[in-house]
Amino acid sequence: MLFLTSYRAKPFMSKADQKRLLDLFGQAGAAPGTVAHYVAADNSGGWTLVEADSLAEGYAAILKYEEFLEFDLTPVLTIDEAVPHLLEALK
Repeated sequence: MLFLTSYRAKPFMSKADQKRLLDLFGQAGAAPGTVAHYVAADNSGGWTLVEADSLAEGYAAILKYEEFLEFDLTPVLTIDEAVPHLLEALK
């Protein structure tokens, strides 16, 4: 399954907190199954696309960062997976 996670920095993070966040990411690295990771150019947050067998893996990964970031985690389909079901629903 694919999961798209958007994240935002919590408001009013100090530079020290930002440093702690980057140190934590440097230690933990990307979540297992990460396909892509993008960061917003305005430094407000970013997005990850992760392939995992269950939501529990993603949940465990984001818990490490909850002190610093707010998350929205959404299961997603590729367009190739979605279109046959969309066409069937239109019959």
